[in-house]
Amino acid sequence: MSDELEFKKLKKEYDDIEKDANAFLKKLRDELIELLLRNSIVANIVESRVKEWKSIIRNIKEKGLVVDKIINIEDLIGIRLIFLFKLDIQKAGKIIEDKLFLIEKKVMSARLGIDQFGYQSDHYKVKLSKDYLRLDTWNIFRKFRAEIQVSTLAQHIWTAVSSKYDYHSERNPSEEISRSLALLSAKLEEVDRDIEGIDKDRQEYREQIHKDLKEKSVIRYTAQLDIDLLDFALQFWLPSKNRIEHEFFNDLLKELKSFNITTIKDLYDLIDEYKDAAFRKDSGFYRFYKDRSRDLLDELSKKQLDKGVWLSQVGLIKRMLTLKLEFNWRSKDLEHKHQEVKKSE
Repeated sequence: MSDELEFKKLKKEYDDIEKDANAFLKKLRDELIELLLRNSIVANIVESRVKEWKSIIRNIKEKGLVVDKIINIEDLIGIRLIFLFKLDIQKAGKIIEDKLFLIEKKVMSARLGIDQFGYQSDHYKVKLSKDYLRLDTWNIFRKFRAEIQVSTLAQHIWTAVSSKYDYHSERNPSEEISRSLALLSAKLEEVDRDIEGIDKDRQEYREQIHKDLKEKSVIRYTAQLDIDLLDFALQFWLPSKNRIEHEFFNDLLKELKSFNITTIKDLYDLIDEYKDAAFRKDSGFYRFYKDRSRDLLDELSKKQLDKGVWLSQVGLIKRMLTLKLEFNWRSKDLEHKHQEVKKSE
């Protein structure tokens, strides 16, 4: 068969499966994100694509890609999960291996010789496992496979550079470029190590905060408030049902400082004095909104109502600040009136 006839045949096959391939891509992408979130892992960037026809043709013509059937192209469907921490790469890889049928796994960094350069992501070639194939909504995609790449942000930078200039570990660029690439690769590895070090220090700091607050350490109670201290303090002193996934601690910290609330003890005193009034206000909001149409509410508000509350933990503290402001205003007003009475006597 001539190349032209072969290309026409492959193009027809591509057109026939393109719609289903994109549907599978979206479903698998959403499933992976959900699986990660269930394990408290957040991918900083998620990229996905069905390989374009022009890319397939270019690979056949320029790189000698042999294609008998479009469906058999290993990276026809590709997903890239990009994380901040290398530890998350390991966790994500385990989830992929546990939940999907693993065809092939390539830990790319382990494949490089000492005379090669590169800082590349791990690759997983997968198809649906039996657990998914039992479900009709997944079984329709049984013929598809996918390539999932897992990397850190630093590794992602390397992938972008090496793809742009087509410099991979098996290539032989000039000696000068090789030195530059090796230096870049080393710097990116160092970035990952530094990020890991920062994360380790933060985890140790948070563990110490937890211990100190649990034991009511005097030293911790007099410490200056920061994001991590604020986070743990609200976990300790406010109802867990008010907690939302992404609390705005940074904004709250600035607002607290504007009220001269700068230590854990200052925060504790605020909560101790105004928590009951804030809880009553939250209950009032809940009663007001719970029987009204939910069509106008966002998803977060609906979730809060399902838990029997309205305000988040940060929202409760802001309500306490409002109460404190109102109390201070009333106190000043009463003092002013008292002084006016004394003047008139």
